[in-house]
Amino acid sequence: MKTKTFCGLALLATVSCAIVSTSLVRLQQPSAAVAHEEPRPEETPAGPTPKVVVEQNVHDFGVIGIGDQHTHTFAIRNDGDAPLQVRQGETTCTCTLGSVERDTLAPGESSTVTLEWEAEEAAEMFRQGATILTNDPDKPELRFIIFGRVEPLYHLTPQV
Repeated sequence: MKTKTFCGLALLATVSCAIVSTSLVRLQQPSAAVAHEEPRPEETPAGPTPKVVVEQNVHDFGVIGIGDQHTHTFAIRNDGDAPLQVRQGETTCTCTLGSVERDTLAPGESSTVTLEWEAEEAAEMFRQGATILTNDPDKPELRFIIFGRVEPLYHLTPQV
């Protein structure tokens, strides 16, 4: 009886190992149904394209006073080989105005984007921005940010 049980267990273990081994071999071998795909090269548009370049897109106004109006001008350039079109997009606040000097830049030309901000109330920190839309396939949107701190008109200090 012990011999039959032992043989039965040995046979069960052998069959189990064979099934597991066969499954592992199947997992390691590529299936004929799955095609091997090479990584695709990046598609580049045919023909000349514009290329917008921005050296700086963030400006710190530092500490300003309530009611002060500040502007900052950012430079943009077309390093591409086709005309670059730019236009004003959305702003984060009605107190932030963005303007584009020229809406079309030939290859090699530069222009400016101006952000204007008026400090309406004291703020420990402010951060506002404007989006400029372009026809550059790599940078369809440019984001310009201005930030700083607005000092209150008066500082009240209790006497002790």
